[in-house]
Amino acid sequence: MEDAPLVMVRLRVVKLLGHLGGRLNRNLVTAVSSEEMMKKFVAWDSEKRLSFAVPFADMKPVIYLDPFLPRISELALSTSDRQTKVAACELLHSLVIYMVGKSAQMVEGENALPPMYKLHKRLFPVLLRLACDVDQVTRQLFEPLVMQLIHWFTNNRKFESQDTVAVLEAIMDGVVDPMDSTLRDFCGRCIEEFVKWSIKQTTPKQQEKSPANMKSLFKRIYSLALHPNGFKRLGAALAFNSIYRTIQSGSRTLRRAFYGYIAAVWQCH
Repeated sequence: MEDAPLVMVRLRVVKLLGHLGGRLNRNLVTAVSSEEMMKKFVAWDSEKRLSFAVPFADMKPVIYLDPFLPRISELALSTSDRQTKVAACELLHSLVIYMVGKSAQMVEGENALPPMYKLHKRLFPVLLRLACDVDQVTRQLFEPLVMQLIHWFTNNRKFESQDTVAVLEAIMDGVVDPMDSTLRDFCGRCIEEFVKWSIKQTTPKQQEKSPANMKSLFKRIYSLALHPNGFKRLGAALAFNSIYRTIQSGSRTLRRAFYGYIAAVWQCH
């Protein structure tokens, strides 16, 4: 009978948490790492860039869509309510297309980052995961979108263009993911598409040299192939396997560079 008051207190606490429900209840009983908390509370960009003039009949107030992107991405990835997930995915799909069009109209400074670089860097890993989501509607929305974004961002004219690098690094992070084999396979396809369109969007004169994007890709694959982590080396092998046939149909200079990286990796091992 001495434990009876303690049991009553525990029951009252459980009932209180049950009445609270929702997000607050989950945060109280679930341990959240400081890293996860920082992801939610730190803004993706310190400056608002994604402005949109709402076309009302009598006025056009300007709103900024940047603050909504983290929450929309979270709902698209992790909500358990399918109706909410589909709505978030459709909204995110529209926002990404609008963002690409908006950034194409902005003037990029000589030594400055591209206007939407920080948003792109945060969004690309989300888009890759959504493109291989278990939900069919989500896949149908984002798989073609990711491929089109690869086509768009491989049309760069300078080496290590920040937006192109953001796409490439998101793909390389996905190809070495230790938990999701579907994501690794999809990122392998993305690497193949990256190589195809990097070659396709260069002039015949530029093809005599190794395209700039290939140098960026080979450098990262080489780094992964020499990494002590097994999943990193597995990702490098998957990347090599994805691009081998495409490289074979490329220029002689490109093939020579590719085989040079393979030989260097072989000697190191």
